[in-house]
Amino acid sequence: MELHPTEFDLGAPVGGDAQPHAAARDRHPIRVSRPESLPILADKDRIEQVVANLLSNAIRYSPDGGPIDVTARQTARGAHIEVRDSGLGIPEEHQELVFERFGRAHGSAFGGLGLGLAISKGIVERHGGRIWLESSGKPGEGSVFHVELPPRPEDPQS
Repeated sequence: MELHPTEFDLGAPVGGDAQPHAAARDRHPIRVSRPESLPILADKDRIEQVVANLLSNAIRYSPDGGPIDVTARQTARGAHIEVRDSGLGIPEEHQELVFERFGRAHGSAFGGLGLGLAISKGIVERHGGRIWLESSGKPGEGSVFHVELPPRPEDPQS
């Protein structure tokens, strides 16, 4: 995967400025917390894809009316994105599976191919970052997906 890094404000994709999930706002309150400006050097299209994948999963696995919280903040290591839902949760034994190709914690009942998180992991790691999740696995307690990105890709040409 080739990256095309440019400097952009990470708050735009996190805040939904390029958000393809506007229709889901009728079923889920999507609450966004971000600084006024969060500049980063990264492949904007790919990072937007990661945010869209995380939001899509939060929407898919949360009950109607369940809030989804999206947070972006500056850290000592770069930028941190967090997507929190109030859905089914992911049992501990399935948490690593969801980042594998065709991996699904809840089978095919909720649709999707099981590729979004695997693709997201590849994009984030390609930028020199990391992606992980926290979940008790209990329905209603949901999951929190974290993405940590360095201020610039480690090696954008390799």
